[in-house]
Amino acid sequence: MCCTPDISEILTNFTTVDIDRTNVRDIDDVYEFLRSKGVTCKKHLISGAPTSQIMSYLVNHSMFEEMQMLSNENNVTMTVYVDDVTFSSENYISYCFMKKIFVIVRKYGYKISKNKVKRYTKLYPKLVTGVVIDSSGRPTIKNSMRMKIISEYKNLKVHPEDDTSKNRLRGLLTAARQVDPDAFPNIYKFAFSYD
Repeated sequence: MCCTPDISEILTNFTTVDIDRTNVRDIDDVYEFLRSKGVTCKKHLISGAPTSQIMSYLVNHSMFEEMQMLSNENNVTMTVYVDDVTFSSENYISYCFMKKIFVIVRKYGYKISKNKVKRYTKLYPKLVTGVVIDSSGRPTIKNSMRMKIISEYKNLKVHPEDDTSKNRLRGLLTAARQVDPDAFPNIYKFAFSYD
């Protein structure tokens, strides 16, 4: 990021974790997992940290810019959420376009998991980063999340003293309301009105 070495070191220490210094009991399992994924460096973005998403984007900015230029040339909308990239268009997205995207990704040293590549027709509901986009283009809460909310609500009604269940329900409702701000009004009121 064109910083001096001392500033770079400070930023790196703020935004990454050195696996050798963690308190993981089975560090060998961690290293085996990393080897299986082809990871060779020891410092990593902190999973779940607020800085990790922006750092991931900055590290891959050049790749995303190249993909965006290709998308613009083909009248395709590109959307990025951390490492999930979605391409959408009113028109058919060709295999030639996909192949060019794959070439760009490989050029920057990444592998594409073929089983994560999905193609949808215009009218088919699309799963994008945990949210279903319905045939009219509106975001919709996944059925599995709806079931979790209902199940947690039922559990909390039977065990109102269960703080873990209450926090889980509140988290699920908060996530659901990012997709649909009016989702589950009665359950929402129940979950957030008592302590």
